[in-house]
Amino acid sequence: MFDYDYSAGTEIDTEVALVNAMEFDAVVHCMMQLNLEWDDATGSRRMISALILNTKLRGEHYANYNKALDGTGSEGTEPTGDDCE
Repeated sequence: MFDYDYSAGTEIDTEVALVNAMEFDAVVHCMMQLNLEWDDATGSRRMISALILNTKLRGEHYANYNKALDGTGSEGTEPTGDDCE
């Protein structure tokens, strides 16, 4: 996800960022299915971020990913019941 370079600021970069953002919905749904307390869910999210953003380049891509999503919106997905798999 953060191996992609979003820095060009093109429409395709925004589309790829939206697709990747929707993949995070499954993570949120899984946390809901596990009935995690807020502090546990926040800690899990921080751990996942630390594992994903483990290089300077990925951190830069993440900053550009957020910039690509700035001003966009998308409808969230519904839980499927097997989001933790």
